[in-house]
Amino acid sequence: MSNADAFLNHFHEIERWMKKKLEKYEHTSFSEMVRVLKPIDPIIRRYSDDLYQYASLRNSIVHTRKGNLVIAEPYIETVNAIKIIRDEILLPPNINISSNIFSVSKGDSIDLFLNCIREYDYSQVPVYDENQMVIEVINTNTIARWLSAKTVDDIISLKETVINDLLSHVEYPKNYKFIARDTNLYEAAAIFQSFSANNKHNLDTLFVTENGKPNKKLLGLVCIQDVAQYSSIS
Repeated sequence: MSNADAFLNHFHEIERWMKKKLEKYEHTSFSEMVRVLKPIDPIIRRYSDDLYQYASLRNSIVHTRKGNLVIAEPYIETVNAIKIIRDEILLPPNINISSNIFSVSKGDSIDLFLNCIREYDYSQVPVYDENQMVIEVINTNTIARWLSAKTVDDIISLKETVINDLLSHVEYPKNYKFIARDTNLYEAAAIFQSFSANNKHNLDTLFVTENGKPNKKLLGLVCIQDVAQYSSIS
């Protein structure tokens, strides 16, 4: 198979995916479908500039020929690049579901969270209520704010301090969202990116449940560091 044929195969797979996504745009040009999808699909948004260029290359391959001879033969690097984009669009990477989620309850000692930080290098942990539902998330910043408040009075007792005592020192209360387990990494990154754009701070975390509802069992959590490389450029 020539580079041109391989390129066109990948291109047409992306095109078919976009047409399926936008049924009423079935007879619209490839570039127009990219323009329509760009605001609503984080993967298309990330690769939109490349896709516009590939649309021009596709036209050159199809319409610029001498007989059956393709004049605009793409480099193998171009074929590999569009294949990567095709794979990302058709099979976007899924979020990782952890089988072991560390959590604390309001009555737990602060030592439990500090040991978690020290032994497992966790930076944030969900706080559960008596029904095992998430009510807050505490992080290393919460500890720092609590310590700062206590050192003013020169009173610090780790043994007597429980998680509930930290909750009033959370900088941004309820600073988290829930997502479904079938959310892909690009979608998760877009949530963080959109939140940051509309607020003056970052979202702490995304909690993963089966259907994205907060009253379901927690399956995992996603931090901004987990998805930073999947952020799209608007």
